[in-house]
Amino acid sequence: MKPSIRIALLTLCLAFSAEGRTWTSLSGKQIEAEFVSEAFGQVTLKTPTGEKIGIPLAKLSPADREYIQSQKLPAARSRGTAAAAAKEAAPVLAARNGTPEVVAKMIPGTTFIQTAAGPNAVTYHVRVPPGFNPANPPPLVVAFSSTGNGHSILRSISTSTDKAGWIGIGCDKLMNSMDDKQADQMEDEVLEDIYRNIPHDPRRVYLSGHSGGASRAYSITARRPEPFAGILAYGGWLGGPDRQKDPYCKHMAVAMINGDKDEAANGWAESDKQALQLRKCSVELFSFPGGHPMPNDPEVSDRAIAWLQQEWNARAQ
Repeated sequence: MKPSIRIALLTLCLAFSAEGRTWTSLSGKQIEAEFVSEAFGQVTLKTPTGEKIGIPLAKLSPADREYIQSQKLPAARSRGTAAAAAKEAAPVLAARNGTPEVVAKMIPGTTFIQTAAGPNAVTYHVRVPPGFNPANPPPLVVAFSSTGNGHSILRSISTSTDKAGWIGIGCDKLMNSMDDKQADQMEDEVLEDIYRNIPHDPRRVYLSGHSGGASRAYSITARRPEPFAGILAYGGWLGGPDRQKDPYCKHMAVAMINGDKDEAANGWAESDKQALQLRKCSVELFSFPGGHPMPNDPEVSDRAIAWLQQEWNARAQ
């Protein structure tokens, strides 16, 4: 049966179970079904008749994507209940041990290039920390630049990620002023490739970026359903009052890292902080001498990553 016909028939289903809901595609088509799972951009739903169907996450409405995110994270939690919430969320996150071919490339203290599967062939640069042990996958930071230069943004943070023992990744091709649809597709391709191939702790995925790359990091957490541990945002902002209302991932630790002379980023820092706190995020501002460019001294990045680690430790207690 053709998918379009099957979906049309599903809309005629009788009342759905108490655990079901109405799902809406970007084209406006609706079905009634129960959420089962989401992995690598593919959503599995179960209809009232018990049939399981697969739908690409990118084809679901923003409200449905937020609902999926809510199923992976508790609707609300305080620092005092974070440990219990983490235990509830943990079964949803499958182990990410990487693929043997890529793990073989991960020599401690080296950097290599990987090409994501998909029509856009997005390349990304992987920095393996000196103490890397594939048997104990570490956190990772996926970084974006405003110019699509993954090597440059990775070089700016790798001294600090090395010290922390985290994997650093810099993504190419994704840059400012891109078509939203193409950008979404490229983001999905590169993140899903990283999740499949790079061994890491699935609970400890951080996004990072500079300027427009930082805005991209924020927006990804609002668009994709998986939980993110936090963000390292260098000279970036959410994007104005409308973007401050977006459904950013809840319970993140967000480090805003701005030069003390960066008037644009600092002008939005307080209102962005308040918007993120409404999403139950912890937010800390880190300042360094300078303007809008990335900091030359890794000291501020060291402090920001140390704070992210402290936040994680506090939530795990």
